[in-house]
Amino acid sequence: MSVTRPCRNGERRVDARAMPNIIRSVVRAEATNDGRARAGWDTNAGGYCRRVSFREKIKMRCCCRLRCGGIGPNEPPAYRLSIEIVPNCDFYATPEDHEPLLRWLFAEATCHVYELASAFEQPMKRFESEVDVMRQFERRYPNGDRWQVHLQLYVLGAGPPFEPRRIALNPSACGGATFRYTAEGWGLVQLYLSAPRSDRLENSHTNHNSRTRAERWEPIHADQAGTDAWDFARISAFSSRLNRQIRKRGVAKVGNRTVLPGALKLWESGMTLAPYVPGKHVLRMRA
Repeated sequence: MSVTRPCRNGERRVDARAMPNIIRSVVRAEATNDGRARAGWDTNAGGYCRRVSFREKIKMRCCCRLRCGGIGPNEPPAYRLSIEIVPNCDFYATPEDHEPLLRWLFAEATCHVYELASAFEQPMKRFESEVDVMRQFERRYPNGDRWQVHLQLYVLGAGPPFEPRRIALNPSACGGATFRYTAEGWGLVQLYLSAPRSDRLENSHTNHNSRTRAERWEPIHADQAGTDAWDFARISAFSSRLNRQIRKRGVAKVGNRTVLPGALKLWESGMTLAPYVPGKHVLRMRA
């Protein structure tokens, strides 16, 4: 599929009409042919792309990177398009919405579910059922708000054996505790589940590293198993299934975030789905 065309100045422009709809909205150029300038491109009504400032804040669900490099040894540099799908899913849901999603997750049985971080001087918890996870919402913060449950999902067969990492603590700052455990690994999938606070509901969230991001940060975190030990294709396939399950349970959207039934009831009662405020922002019901 050809997605670029030459311009008079020797650069190339992206033919957005040749791209799938999901990636037509925004593309980012990492370099011009001489490798100096950096800019972003946004599609215009004509189907081709206009330049926009590299500093312009662009929220993308898909990042398309254009790289310099000639196709042959004697050919001038040209842009090559590589596509990296952003794997996160932000959504609004209450614990009552989380329970059926967790039931699906444990029934599929393709991952192990761990807490993000253990309690002080306690072993890392691995949850065996949605009931185990739902009990976490019974916990309270010192101000009385319900617990926000942060999980790490280890996709079976997608990486080295899971090993929690022991973290040393400062006893004077942690009530005398000297250690805790955290769940870390390049291929772990984050699933953060929110519960209503006194005045708002924060978004819940899924995400995981792409291979490209993991490789970029690998030299800084040499204490973790290398990125080559992880099957990112399997991880991405799992993440896509999880995100589809979330979105198909949605009944509305606010901004670009899916709203599940329990969160919709809170919105209708006047509660903020942070940062969106009833009466100020528009919530669109699902057709």
